[in-house]
Amino acid sequence: MFYSISDDFDCVLMLTWSDWDKEAISNRFHYATRFADSLPVLFFQHKNTISSEVRVVDTQYKNIELVNVSVQLTLRDVSTIKKILRARGYRRPIVWVYDPINYKLLIESLSSGFRVYHATEDYFTDTKVWEDGIHDIRKSLRWILPKVDMVVACSNGVANSYARAIPAIKNMQVIENGCDLGFIDSVVPETVSRRDSDKIAVYQGGVNDRLDFGMIRTLVESLDDWTFKFIGEETTRNKDWKAIKELPNVIYLGALDRKNLYLELKCSTVGLIPFYVDAWIKNSLPLKAFEYVACDLPVVSVPIDALQKHPDTFAIASNSDEFVQQIVKLQFVSSDGQAKNLRRKVAQENSYNSRFNALLAKIEDEINKSNQKSANIAFLYDAGAVETKTVQEHVAAFTKYSSSRIFNIPCSIYDWQALSADPGEVDFSSFDCVVLHYSIRLSIVGHLQEKFFNKMRNFDGLKILFIQDEYENTERARSYIETLGFDIVYTCVPEDYIEKVYPSYRFPGTKFINNLTGYVPESPGIEDFGIPLDQREVRIGYRGRRLPPIYGQLGYDKYIIGEQVKKLAQEKAVSIDIEVDDQFRVYGDQWYRFLGSCRATLGTESGSNVFDFDGRISDQLKKMSERLSPDCYYDQALELVSSVEGEIVMNQVSPKIFEAIKLRTALVLFEGDYSGVVRPWEHYIPLKKDFSNIYEIFDLLENHEFLENMTAKAYEDVINTGRYSYQTFVENFDRVISRYIRWPRENNIFALYVDQVPGDTVVKQIMPPLPLGVVDRKELLANISKIHFKKSGGWLTIKIPSINRKNVKCVIRKYVVGTIQNNKCLYAVCRAVWQRIPAKIKEKMVTNIL
Repeated sequence: MFYSISDDFDCVLMLTWSDWDKEAISNRFHYATRFADSLPVLFFQHKNTISSEVRVVDTQYKNIELVNVSVQLTLRDVSTIKKILRARGYRRPIVWVYDPINYKLLIESLSSGFRVYHATEDYFTDTKVWEDGIHDIRKSLRWILPKVDMVVACSNGVANSYARAIPAIKNMQVIENGCDLGFIDSVVPETVSRRDSDKIAVYQGGVNDRLDFGMIRTLVESLDDWTFKFIGEETTRNKDWKAIKELPNVIYLGALDRKNLYLELKCSTVGLIPFYVDAWIKNSLPLKAFEYVACDLPVVSVPIDALQKHPDTFAIASNSDEFVQQIVKLQFVSSDGQAKNLRRKVAQENSYNSRFNALLAKIEDEINKSNQKSANIAFLYDAGAVETKTVQEHVAAFTKYSSSRIFNIPCSIYDWQALSADPGEVDFSSFDCVVLHYSIRLSIVGHLQEKFFNKMRNFDGLKILFIQDEYENTERARSYIETLGFDIVYTCVPEDYIEKVYPSYRFPGTKFINNLTGYVPESPGIEDFGIPLDQREVRIGYRGRRLPPIYGQLGYDKYIIGEQVKKLAQEKAVSIDIEVDDQFRVYGDQWYRFLGSCRATLGTESGSNVFDFDGRISDQLKKMSERLSPDCYYDQALELVSSVEGEIVMNQVSPKIFEAIKLRTALVLFEGDYSGVVRPWEHYIPLKKDFSNIYEIFDLLENHEFLENMTAKAYEDVINTGRYSYQTFVENFDRVISRYIRWPRENNIFALYVDQVPGDTVVKQIMPPLPLGVVDRKELLANISKIHFKKSGGWLTIKIPSINRKNVKCVIRKYVVGTIQNNKCLYAVCRAVWQRIPAKIKEKMVTNIL
């Protein structure tokens, strides 16, 4: 089974200096049409003309569009092109480059592109055939080739020449030019063939200065009993060519469409490749070579290394006399049955279909390599939400485990209300990716600070969303996803229901990935709270509550499991500590201490199976609560939501399950799936929802051997395997974004308030200093890169460690007594003074921080 390229890419951008209307047998055409079987292809062409607009035009081929651009692309053109790509939902392109000169701005802006340069000419070998402009091409190739994922060379000679010229090429592959055998067979009837008495020598291809017209003229004049056909666009002014056309045995047919071209070749006797003989030609592999063979023609060619391995198919001649000898000789083998069978076999082995399959295999190999590059990621979150341990661990995990550089930036409206700094100063331009964390609730209007919303909307890099509680105001969140244009959404909706919640027709360019609401906790010393089993007097400990009826049966389960088990346990005098009232809830280390002192805890599946897409159910419940007493309201409300409950199933495992397993506390859970994390009787004791087996469970809680075996099994499968660790989760995240960010921006980013860094290095301040105080206060790290200062002719590199309130602080705060966080006037004065301090003094101040 061949590699499915659409699994990793969503389009192909072919950057050419060609003219599609003249591309009928070019390798660009053959690869474009084959890519188009799996992916949409945008064929860029400029025809060496200046244009004021970018125009997209349909072709007669399905999945192929032409993009007409100016030969001198501007930043405005690039912006327009990127808007076109985003409007079509194209985020992960293969960038297939032929023209290395005129698309630099576009190539640099496509950090997600898998870049391939197709080396169809040996630009690094001098030739008398072509000198004009070749030095500009070489200069551009030296810029681009170290920046591509793969160089595809049309011959070993071209590959070796490029490798000698640019040792920095990382991945060189040789995929030779081929032939379109399938198309030839489909358009040329079997009845069409040459006559044995015919003497027709044919050349097809560009009639340009590669041809040795002097040799051709001698050849044509020597074989005056042969007819010589020339097929192709005429671009030379050579005087010999003008004389050749006037010879009586020469027919110039001009450029033909594909079908008529192959008909002419099929009726000829011998194919010709009569180029100048030099190292440039010797290294090449002309497109026409295997096209001749596919049309059942023996071929006479000048010396070309790639053809030497087919001596029975290609006859080699270096001058007119040798060409004459070989042409006459091949007349008699042209119709030989054995020779025809050999040509057929060679054509099959060198078809573009086999070439293309070889290319896909090479791309698959490269994609599967561990090729993660360090990207700059702006991680937007609500600093107030990190009071909750699960949220704090989720946010901190990216800084801790990601191979990319993570910059935590608080962005809720509450984070910025009390600050004198302007969120508009935050700059996303040096980032490769912006992540919006689930602590920013898209279901709440205005929770994301407005200026951050606008910056995200205009950001043209990779956009990722983590979202939870998707059953609340679903349509509002979906509108945000559309407006902000997220490329990837990490959703808690199970895979089987993602299409129902996020239909592909609305989100054609967005990849939805199912993930859990939380993972194995990493709080330092958490396991120390788990005391030995024989010291745990409490058989079942639980804290639950009655959730609003909008959460449906899953929400009610959290209450009823505690309420009923408490009642039944008290009847049997079982030692328990179960409460289902908010006033008894426990947080932080106290919760771990409580959980680690119990033999078992209760649990239900989390989430809600009631999707309130447009808020209509909430409105109905509100009206119902206004006219009913609290005692009557809850039961009737549950009955109302039950009519829509279960159309989308969101049952999932709760982070509390992981906490209990890590503390080796047994799980007594309502029967369910729990996201496939835990299984009944292996990892948890299943409790029937009618509580009919609760007494058997009470007995099991006295069986120490049983409890120790089950908790050990759960610990081994869930904790020790690392399958549900934050590290594994973030490593998987890195693998996903590596498919989108293959060429991250090479920018150093810092967040300290330094006005200017001398020198030419790319260093970028991305935010004002005060918001980092919010990060510090919550003890979350803002990862700081290196700051470079020019000093004594060299570079002094200052490694700024992660900011928290125990080590590095913002420059202004370092040199002001007391806090300025809430003193706008003092901050404004300090900032104004800072801006006027000479750079050398600033340098010393920053250095002194360390």
